Amino acid sequence: MRLISITGKNYRTLKDISIAFAKNYCTIAGRSNAGKSCVIRLLSTLFGSKPPYPWAMDEFHFDYKEDKTQWVRQNVPIHIDYVVELTKDEDPALISFVEKIASTRIEEPTVSLRISYSVSEGDALTVAMSIDGQAIDEKAAKGIEKRIKDSNLFFSITPQPRTRSTILGAGATSL
Repeated sequence: MRLISITGKNYRTLKDISIAFAKNYCTIAGRSNAGKSCVIRLLSTLFGSKPPYPWAMDEFHFDYKEDKTQWVRQNVPIHIDYVVELTKDEDPALISFVEKIASTRIEEPTVSLRISYSVSEGDALTVAMSIDGQAIDEKAAKGIEKRIKDSNLFFSITPQPRTRSTILGAGATSL
């Protein structure tokens, strides 16, 4: 699976954002408060389910009160679109699952999935998905979304110095 792009409106410090990802290598860099952490949160929200170890971060999810951008005063929804590309050579199990749950046949060697989220006041979350531009039903969309999350495809590495508390946990002591 390859992430092609993320677009969003009204998410944290990102009032209106469109990011296209490079094919082979991508870094996220910028000045302070430019939205780098917001992009990492967006990646974690789609590609990372709750880790099995107790010292890891909690699962990311959308929270309207916390995630709505401060730049807009009205109660406007948060919109996030992810576009991912699957190939029959690299993602055969996921393509098979998509075909089965969405009751569709994927003939081409490459398929594009658009996963769209809309979050409104009160944390009302809508998930929509299309396969090569063809909308699929919400039940199938949620099933595919869960499969993508459960695959734990996203790992984040931050260039922070390793300390005893990051390795052993806060308040840990060594013998």
